[in-house]
Amino acid sequence: MTTMVSVPVIRSAADLVAALARIDEIIDALDGSPESDERATLGTLIAAYEDEHHPFPTLSGVALLVCCMEAQGMTQAQMPEIGPQPLVSAVLAKKRVINPRMAMALGRRFCIPPACFLSQTTSRPKQSKKDAVRTQRSRSGPAARLNKKRAENRMNRRA
Repeated sequence: MTTMVSVPVIRSAADLVAALARIDEIIDALDGSPESDERATLGTLIAAYEDEHHPFPTLSGVALLVCCMEAQGMTQAQMPEIGPQPLVSAVLAKKRVINPRMAMALGRRFCIPPACFLSQTTSRPKQSKKDAVRTQRSRSGPAARLNKKRAENRMNRRA
């Protein structure tokens, strides 16, 4: 025999507060009881409401590292997981990326999955077609050929 439990839909912050209060009341309900079913349903509804109305921000690995460092009051010199201070500075300035070795060490230090530090979710401005053509020309134009020739001369001198 099943018992029907009335569970309200969560449409507002007030509904959310009421649902959270109800979960607090039935948190210790025995599994298989109508209250435990209600608790599970309310949990699903609360999660759906919070995902829609209060999503977690997406951070790049560098932004996450900055947050972790600030939360623990750390300086660049206190980050041996990345390397010496100049390398830490380059990573924080986004001139160097966090590599897998660094991510593993940072994950251990901050108790965060290493993959979070490898995320490169930085918003890059879209390039217009005109700028894209300019960029392509600069890679294949006279300056690019001169740079290529200089690099070849350096390699020949070393050999």
